[in-house]
Amino acid sequence: MKLAHIPLKNTQTQTIGSDQATIYYIEVAVNRPLFQTFTYAAQTRKKPTVGTRVLVSIGPSQEVGIISEVHNNKPERDFQIKSIIKLLDEESTLSKDVLALLSWASHYYLQPIGEMLFTFLPSFLKQNKPLTDLYDQTYLLNTQNSVATENSIPTNAHKQQEAFNTFKTKNALTKEELTQHSISQQTLNQLIKKNLICKQAVPPKPTAPPYPHQPEHKLTAEQANAVTHILQSDSCFQSFLLEGITGSGKTEVYTQLCRHFLALNKQILLLVPEIGLTPQLQERLKERLDAPVVVLHSDIANKERAYRWLQTKHETPMVVLGTRSALACNLPKLGCIILDEEHDHSFKQQEGIRYHSKNLALVRARNLSIPIVLGSATPSLESYHNANTHKHTRIKLTKRATGAKLPELHLIDTNKLPPSQVFSDEAISHIETTLSAHQQVLVFINRRGYAPTIQCNQCHWVAECQNCDVSLTVHKSTNSLDCHHCETKHPIPSQCPVCNSPYLQAMGFGSQRIESELNQLFPNIKILRMDRDSTQTKGSLEKIREELNTEQPCILVGTQMVAKGHDFPNLTLTVVLNSDNGLHSHDFRGTETLTQTLIQVAGRSGRKARGQVLIQTNYPEHPIFEVLKQQDYKRFALTELQHRQEQQLPPFSHQATIRMNSLGDATAASRLTNLQQILTNYSHTLPKQSQLHISSAMPATIERKSNWYRYLIVLSSPCRNTLHHSLHFARSELLKSRRSKKLKWVIDVDPIDTI
Repeated sequence: MKLAHIPLKNTQTQTIGSDQATIYYIEVAVNRPLFQTFTYAAQTRKKPTVGTRVLVSIGPSQEVGIISEVHNNKPERDFQIKSIIKLLDEESTLSKDVLALLSWASHYYLQPIGEMLFTFLPSFLKQNKPLTDLYDQTYLLNTQNSVATENSIPTNAHKQQEAFNTFKTKNALTKEELTQHSISQQTLNQLIKKNLICKQAVPPKPTAPPYPHQPEHKLTAEQANAVTHILQSDSCFQSFLLEGITGSGKTEVYTQLCRHFLALNKQILLLVPEIGLTPQLQERLKERLDAPVVVLHSDIANKERAYRWLQTKHETPMVVLGTRSALACNLPKLGCIILDEEHDHSFKQQEGIRYHSKNLALVRARNLSIPIVLGSATPSLESYHNANTHKHTRIKLTKRATGAKLPELHLIDTNKLPPSQVFSDEAISHIETTLSAHQQVLVFINRRGYAPTIQCNQCHWVAECQNCDVSLTVHKSTNSLDCHHCETKHPIPSQCPVCNSPYLQAMGFGSQRIESELNQLFPNIKILRMDRDSTQTKGSLEKIREELNTEQPCILVGTQMVAKGHDFPNLTLTVVLNSDNGLHSHDFRGTETLTQTLIQVAGRSGRKARGQVLIQTNYPEHPIFEVLKQQDYKRFALTELQHRQEQQLPPFSHQATIRMNSLGDATAASRLTNLQQILTNYSHTLPKQSQLHISSAMPATIERKSNWYRYLIVLSSPCRNTLHHSLHFARSELLKSRRSKKLKWVIDVDPIDTI
């Protein structure tokens, strides 16, 4: 993508390097909300590399930037071009293919180029610090020193002599190897002082720690067919939709693909939607692969994450396992990309810089002419449609790898259940039976906290957030009322702030309250809870998994987290609460999301022997439950796609939203209404065959969040080019307005939600 230039006034050219250095003119992208790059001069002996970090001055400040383009000839400018302050590194931070990918993403998603590049960088690399700060220290035998110098080691210095003999054998040792050979820092310092050993900084190289490897698994016929089919395209681009029912062994297919590409000295990028899925998958890969497995996600400490990022620059065959931010690691010998749970909305970045990892992964695979595998038991309807139209090659796994059948699904009508009663008698009976058989139970409720809100029984006051249009969630563990949107906390009042009544009641149920109820119902059974609150501390998720891997009976209370790829081998019963919440969504994707969630949750049950799923609902006659009882996702997908086609919704049209937020008042509504009128007039100038639909300005589902009033308009068109031309026009109109700290706007291409 050709990037424009920004004039820089009152500049002075600096001289960097020797008189023999050449002046190059470079384009630099900085981490600011700008849609252009800055032009600078760099005087160096060696031509700067695209993707390298530089330190530049912008006004009175100094900032780290990324070189996006290098010119040999001086651009024609009516102003003096500034020189860079310094090149931070001799090597590029972003490879050419990654830089091209993110430049494409910046253009496609209409996001500032600098912010797009820096979104994927570890925080350490956004600072004015050289890459060499992350390099490993290697200690080398000083071969230039004469042998006679060895006599400088005293005859009674046995440790020095032993260490020196080790160096003569090994020639070089890392810090880890020094420890393995019992060479202390004191001994090492003595050898360095005697000029027998010297230090050298080397880029970090990934290594595979020793691990007890499991014997090779025998593939099922379907798994073997899937692997063979995918490997037929290992030297060209082809996208595969691996549609395998829950428990069908998709992870084993991924493992076999990794083995193949590693044997070819290639690298594999394996993306998962949630950080919580990485430990289990990392463990399995390490047990089966004799190669490094590098894990990358945002929950890793700043410097360690940057260190691992540098490891991915090496050509060593490896597997990089991570969440969406790992997509842009360098991997010079990338041979295959795999997206597990490809339907998951977490692959879409919905705050800050907007992009979809799946789209970027497909583009990167196409650019590099390598295969990409999208795996899911419940593919997104976009991917399902792409397979129907042969854009993706569909591969199906229809049987569970263990031979177990899919769980039986039963509906429990809760219309006559008292509001204060959470579990029906039938559900309690099934839980008791399962626990008596020394098996495990999952209780799924997609709501964290103790209760959705608290209410006064006398005046009906409800605790609401002062900054957001939502009620405050009750958290008994911290004795607080929390807003899950602006993160404010308040102590739970002892009496109503309106009428002073002491009769306050928690309304509804969250995962914490379900845990409390189960503790009362089954006091002798271990109750585990997996939600965002219970897994905040390091290692907490692993502890829960360890408990579940035992054969002891227990009950797991889980939110959305449990529906994503976890394998609980001893779990045979799933009870779903509050399933009706998704039946009446204003979002056209609501039914799809609910169906996927319930099928995924049901799939946690009965991996070894056939399990059961109980769904408590007030709408047992709803058509969606008939689909679920038959475990027939194909039927649902085809029916839903037909509805979408009739209404010209994605994937039969392309959408974008323009969101505008104003601080403290509803200014955004009027500004967005004005933009909607401008776009409507613009649409009349388009060719007749180009259709552009523009909605009226409307409030977001939560109109006020953190005291920002939020509104949006939706643009849609069956033609992607028409939509993008219109969005570029809209952005040019938005950029005409003077920026304000009290008014923000963002364009979201291919949004996950349009409400």
